[in-house]
Amino acid sequence: LEGKDPYYWILSQNHTEVITEWIMQLSSQLILRMDNQINHVEKDTVRQACEFIEEQLIDPGLGLETISDKVSLSNAYFSQLFKNEMGIGINNYITNHRVARGKYLLGNSELKIDDISRQCGFASTNYFNRTFKKITGMTPSQYRKSIKIEKK
Repeated sequence: LEGKDPYYWILSQNHTEVITEWIMQLSSQLILRMDNQINHVEKDTVRQACEFIEEQLIDPGLGLETISDKVSLSNAYFSQLFKNEMGIGINNYITNHRVARGKYLLGNSELKIDDISRQCGFASTNYFNRTFKKITGMTPSQYRKSIKIEKK
């Protein structure tokens, strides 16, 4: 139908099968385009959420509700969308990034562990220590010592 008036073309057809086939093909193309658009929007939404997480990582209150509000989606929908796109739940993603920031600060600064835990967004140093050990297999102090040994 390229370059043709679709209304004129439809009216000029003598068989409903031809029109039905054309409508089915058109519907399939529209569905594919809509799916692609939705996928693009979803990926962009998750990208925006990840950027927001990086900017707000220091906030101990950062979580699903804050982030889903930021991207204007319901908690349940955003949680599922994030997990589908990233392969990890939002809370685990935040925790992993906080620990990664902690590892960086432990290896590249002389800040006290209390200060590092706050800069990573942990509500308490005890929670930072427990979480850090759970993820890395060592306490923040042990990690810092191991980094200093590696750098020598």
